[in-house]
Amino acid sequence: MLNLLSKHIYDVEPPAFGLDISDFVLKIALLKPQGENFTLASFIETPIPEGVVQGGEIKKPEELLKIFRESVKNIKGEKINTKFVSATIPERKSFLRIIQLPKMSGTEIENAIKFEMEANIPLPLSESYYDWQALGESSVKIDHQDILVAVAPKSIIDPYNELIKNAGFLPKVLELESIASSRALIPDLKTEKPTLIINLGATQISFIIFSNEAPRFSTSINTPFRNHLTYYISEHMKISMEEAENVKRLAGLDKTKYEGEIFKALEPILKSLVTQIRDFADYYSSHAQHEHASKAKIAKIILCGGDANLTGIAPHLSEILKIPVELGNPWVNILPSPLKESPLMPYEKSLAFTSCLGIAIRGITK
Repeated sequence: MLNLLSKHIYDVEPPAFGLDISDFVLKIALLKPQGENFTLASFIETPIPEGVVQGGEIKKPEELLKIFRESVKNIKGEKINTKFVSATIPERKSFLRIIQLPKMSGTEIENAIKFEMEANIPLPLSESYYDWQALGESSVKIDHQDILVAVAPKSIIDPYNELIKNAGFLPKVLELESIASSRALIPDLKTEKPTLIINLGATQISFIIFSNEAPRFSTSINTPFRNHLTYYISEHMKISMEEAENVKRLAGLDKTKYEGEIFKALEPILKSLVTQIRDFADYYSSHAQHEHASKAKIAKIILCGGDANLTGIAPHLSEILKIPVELGNPWVNILPSPLKESPLMPYEKSLAFTSCLGIAIRGITK
């Protein structure tokens, strides 16, 4: 179940560790209660060879199973002592939508959702798994109810399910990346105005709209190359990928360093990103009939993912878009304020662990 709106911490049996798998990296994070908050008990990040996972689909299950088992064995921090797993599932071929229904009972909602999905989501119900949750009452009186619906193809979900079981674990939760990321970044899972979360990953960029108490819409686009920011620096400056990664970390978007060559290399990519943000924001504004208490206009942008560490990217985007842009804090619902990192994991690394930390929270909460 989604259960995204739960804000309280419980010591629940059975607890589960968080598992997040992308095309090139497997991540694990285990949290444990500490007072009224959490603490990071253990984690690991393991590379996945090219071709094992493609576009979120597991292509070589035996190889991935071996990587998963080795990751659990070599975990940093406390040894994993639970058999339960909460895992993210890839966003690319899944759907997260708000649908509006007349006010009705739970059984009636179930039947109505099936009808709405068949009409509006391009996945046959017989080939899909879906889940739904009725959202809380709006502060504005409305004559209907908003339902958050998540849908994913069985062809994607079943291999993840089998991977977990074959490794000797039991799946507790399978959840869309967008929901996990929202849980990690939105303080107390509540916003007064729509917030855009942008996950700048190595192989894809994800856009998530979170408003009021739930994610409202999400989409993702593939990057043209793996580690595409580093790739363009490498091509522009005629240096190796390793050298390009180093100068990217040192200079960021600072035009005074390396004679501004890093900024020149990345400027076309940044312009493209700005266009994508504007297009996505405009689309949301024109399709957000479920925004009742506020205007469907993005009030803030939160950046996460590994490339969110690019120095200067937040103020650069904010200046162009005329919208506040900030780096996310994946610990905001884990550690007591104002902490932004764990002794096991520095803040910079945690930006790439956003989805994993979000699903880890889900693993030890009701």
